[in-house]
Amino acid sequence: MPTMRRRGWSIVWGWWLAAAIGWPAVTAQAHGSVLDRIDKTTAELVRHPSDARLLAKRGALYALDDNWTQAAADFEQARWLDSTLPDIDLRLTRAWLQLGHANRVVALLDPFITAHPRNVDAHLVRARALVDLRRFRQAAVDFGWVIAHSAAPIPRTYRERAQALAAAGDVDAAVLSLKQGMVRLGPVVSLVEPAIQLQQRRGDHGAALALIDALPTVLKTTPQWRLRRGELLVKAGQPELARQAYRDALAAIAAAPAGKQHTPAMATVRGDIEAALERLPPVPDQLLQGPNQAAAHTSPWWIVGGLAMVVGAVAWVVRRGA
Repeated sequence: MPTMRRRGWSIVWGWWLAAAIGWPAVTAQAHGSVLDRIDKTTAELVRHPSDARLLAKRGALYALDDNWTQAAADFEQARWLDSTLPDIDLRLTRAWLQLGHANRVVALLDPFITAHPRNVDAHLVRARALVDLRRFRQAAVDFGWVIAHSAAPIPRTYRERAQALAAAGDVDAAVLSLKQGMVRLGPVVSLVEPAIQLQQRRGDHGAALALIDALPTVLKTTPQWRLRRGELLVKAGQPELARQAYRDALAAIAAAPAGKQHTPAMATVRGDIEAALERLPPVPDQLLQGPNQAAAHTSPWWIVGGLAMVVGAVAWVVRRGA
């Protein structure tokens, strides 16, 4: 056991070191590499200022660096020089979308989609632009088209369609969209949690709880989901069931391997559970007394004794009257 524990900590420390040292270094190196490539392409453009392909290349590099203003400028100029460049309209509209130019995105993509009706990326970019323009039902149609025609749709697209439908006031359709995503992709947290929130928005706490109950056992018995279940039970007006869910969550933490019990994430969950328990109303007296004491108050012997006292009191009154 000690050997396994040391090995476990080695793995944990390995991941921590990768996160603390390796990943930022890799990110910085990649960032530097992009800037170097931008400089190199800029030098080529000095020699060939009218080369549309070089402009599109530099625009793509600026996009990688999240410099959307420069990316849009390069794509616009490249398109002006050669509108037949592959994907130049899509590249430009993606940059415009990042800059908040939703009207320009839709104006360019409407004729593009008419000419290329099966282009999934174009439908997706237009859907997001339509959301920005608060044209939610049209956006939902485009998101639906993307889902139906994608070989491997991702949870984000189902979630975006649900958000558009909910914003349009059709919460039922929004929930259905998320459930369709769960059927196809499995119980993905990024689909389950929004569905729970939508059910709560409708005030249907039972349906929200059913979503957790439908999760695989390996998921719904985790401390995080037990905590979430307790929160829903509180809102459903069932504090004692919530109390039990919170206690089950603490028990799940206690049963976890030592390495997992003391992670920062688990410490946060434990703190949330303990705070939730403190917010609950006090345990009712009959539950504190325990089943034997509570039963004693309703025992037949107590009833017989009470009746005997009543009969005695009546007899005393009758004798006094006589």
